[in-house]
Amino acid sequence: MRQNLQPMVLNGRPTAAASDWGLWGATLGGGEYVARSAVGQNASGDLVYAASMSASPYDLAEALTRSGARIAMELDINPEWVQLDVARQPGGPLTAAVPGQDRPADQYLWGWTRDFVTVLTASSPAPSSPAPVPSQRLQP
Repeated sequence: MRQNLQPMVLNGRPTAAASDWGLWGATLGGGEYVARSAVGQNASGDLVYAASMSASPYDLAEALTRSGARIAMELDINPEWVQLDVARQPGGPLTAAVPGQDRPADQYLWGWTRDFVTVLTASSPAPSSPAPVPSQRLQP
Protein backbone atom coordinates (compact mmCIF):
# COMPACT_ATOMS: atom_id res chain seq x y z
CA MET A 1 0.00 0.00 0.00
CA ARG A 2 1.07 3.53 -0.37
CA GLN A 3 0.53 6.44 1.94
CA ASN A 4 2.36 9.65 2.69
CA LEU A 5 1.29 10.22 6.29
CA GLN A 6 2.60 8.91 9.60
CA PRO A 7 1.01 5.79 11.14
CA MET A 8 -2.19 6.16 13.17
CA VAL A 9 -1.26 3.10 15.21
CA LEU A 10 2.25 1.94 16.00
CA ASN A 11 3.27 -0.93 18.29
CA GLY A 12 -0.38 -1.61 19.10
CA ARG A 13 -1.14 1.92 20.39
CA PRO A 14 -2.61 5.05 18.83
CA THR A 15 0.14 7.50 17.93
CA ALA A 16 0.21 11.05 19.27
CA ALA A 17 -0.52 12.22 15.72
CA ALA A 18 -3.87 10.39 15.79
CA SER A 19 -5.05 12.95 18.35
CA ASP A 20 -4.36 15.90 16.02
CA TRP A 21 -7.12 15.66 13.41
CA GLY A 22 -5.69 18.55 11.40
CA LEU A 23 -2.72 16.39 10.32
CA TRP A 24 -4.89 13.92 8.42
CA GLY A 25 -5.97 15.90 5.35
CA ALA A 26 -8.53 18.48 4.32
CA THR A 27 -12.09 17.63 5.29
CA LEU A 28 -15.33 18.84 3.81
CA GLY A 29 -16.54 21.69 5.98
CA GLY A 30 -13.24 21.72 7.88
CA GLY A 31 -14.51 19.47 10.65
CA GLU A 32 -12.92 16.79 12.80
CA TYR A 33 -15.78 14.31 12.52
CA VAL A 34 -16.13 13.27 8.89
CA ALA A 35 -16.17 10.09 6.85
CA ARG A 36 -12.84 8.33 7.42
CA SER A 37 -11.28 4.94 6.79
CA ALA A 38 -8.12 3.18 7.89
CA VAL A 39 -6.43 -0.19 7.60
CA GLY A 40 -4.17 -1.95 10.05
CA GLN A 41 -2.33 -5.21 10.49
CA ASN A 42 -2.47 -7.45 13.54
CA ALA A 43 0.32 -9.61 14.98
CA SER A 44 -0.75 -12.55 12.77
CA GLY A 45 -0.46 -10.43 9.63
CA ASP A 46 -4.22 -10.17 9.08
CA LEU A 47 -5.66 -6.90 7.81
CA VAL A 48 -8.07 -4.97 10.01
CA TYR A 49 -10.32 -2.28 8.44
CA ALA A 50 -12.23 0.52 10.15
CA ALA A 51 -14.53 3.11 8.60
CA SER A 52 -17.23 5.51 9.64
CA MET A 53 -19.20 8.34 8.13
CA SER A 54 -18.46 10.42 11.25
CA ALA A 55 -15.15 9.78 13.06
CA SER A 56 -11.95 11.46 14.14
CA PRO A 57 -8.56 9.93 13.35
CA TYR A 58 -8.24 8.97 17.01
CA ASP A 59 -11.62 7.17 16.88
CA LEU A 60 -10.29 4.97 14.07
CA ALA A 61 -6.97 4.39 15.83
CA GLU A 62 -8.80 3.29 18.98
CA ALA A 63 -11.12 0.97 17.05
CA LEU A 64 -8.18 -0.60 15.25
CA THR A 65 -6.15 -1.16 18.42
CA ARG A 66 -9.18 -2.72 20.13
CA SER A 67 -9.36 -5.05 17.13
CA GLY A 68 -5.72 -6.06 17.56
CA ALA A 69 -3.95 -3.80 15.05
CA ARG A 70 -0.24 -3.42 15.75
CA ILE A 71 0.23 -0.84 12.98
CA ALA A 72 -2.33 1.15 10.98
CA MET A 73 -2.62 3.95 8.46
CA GLU A 74 -5.33 6.25 7.22
CA LEU A 75 -6.91 5.48 3.88
CA ASP A 76 -9.52 7.90 2.55
CA ILE A 77 -11.52 10.69 4.14
CA ASN A 78 -14.73 12.53 3.22
CA PRO A 79 -17.96 10.82 2.16
CA GLU A 80 -17.15 10.68 -1.54
CA TRP A 81 -14.23 8.30 -0.99
CA VAL A 82 -14.85 6.12 2.07
CA GLN A 83 -16.07 2.79 0.77
CA LEU A 84 -16.07 -0.93 1.53
CA ASP A 85 -17.89 -3.39 -0.70
CA VAL A 86 -18.28 -7.10 -0.02
CA ALA A 87 -19.61 -10.18 -1.76
CA ARG A 88 -20.91 -13.02 0.39
CA GLN A 89 -19.59 -15.59 -2.07
CA PRO A 90 -17.04 -15.55 -4.90
CA GLY A 91 -18.60 -13.89 -7.94
CA GLY A 92 -21.65 -12.83 -5.93
CA PRO A 93 -23.12 -9.34 -6.06
CA LEU A 94 -21.26 -6.64 -4.18
CA THR A 95 -23.04 -4.74 -1.43
CA ALA A 96 -22.01 -1.56 0.35
CA ALA A 97 -20.66 -2.36 3.82
CA VAL A 98 -20.21 1.16 5.26
CA PRO A 99 -23.63 2.64 6.04
CA GLY A 100 -23.97 5.94 4.22
CA GLN A 101 -21.22 5.46 1.64
CA ASP A 102 -21.85 7.54 -1.48
CA ARG A 103 -20.64 5.37 -4.32
CA PRO A 104 -22.28 2.26 -5.83
CA ALA A 105 -20.87 -1.04 -4.61
CA ASP A 106 -19.87 -2.22 -8.09
CA GLN A 107 -17.97 0.89 -9.26
CA TYR A 108 -14.56 -0.79 -9.06
CA LEU A 109 -15.66 -3.60 -11.36
CA TRP A 110 -15.84 -1.10 -14.22
CA GLY A 111 -12.59 0.76 -13.58
CA TRP A 112 -11.78 3.82 -11.54
CA THR A 113 -9.24 6.65 -11.59
CA ARG A 114 -8.54 6.49 -7.85
CA ASP A 115 -6.34 4.01 -5.99
CA PHE A 116 -8.15 1.10 -4.42
CA VAL A 117 -7.32 -2.15 -2.64
CA THR A 118 -8.89 -5.51 -3.36
CA VAL A 119 -8.81 -8.32 -0.82
CA LEU A 120 -9.90 -11.76 -1.94
CA THR A 121 -10.42 -14.77 0.28
CA ALA A 122 -11.25 -18.38 -0.38
CA SER A 123 -14.54 -19.64 0.99
CA SER A 124 -12.64 -22.39 2.81
CA PRO A 125 -8.95 -22.67 3.68
CA ALA A 126 -6.83 -24.40 1.08
CA PRO A 127 -5.19 -27.64 2.22
CA SER A 128 -1.56 -27.28 3.22
CA SER A 129 -0.57 -30.04 0.82
CA PRO A 130 -2.46 -31.65 -2.03
CA ALA A 131 -4.52 -34.67 -1.09
CA PRO A 132 -3.30 -37.88 -2.70
CA VAL A 133 -5.25 -38.84 -5.78
CA PRO A 134 -6.29 -42.49 -5.80
CA SER A 135 -4.91 -44.37 -8.75
CA GLN A 136 -7.46 -45.36 -11.33
CA ARG A 137 -7.30 -47.53 -14.35
CA LEU A 138 -8.67 -45.68 -17.34
CA GLN A 139 -11.25 -47.59 -19.36
CA PRO A 140 -11.05 -47.28 -23.17
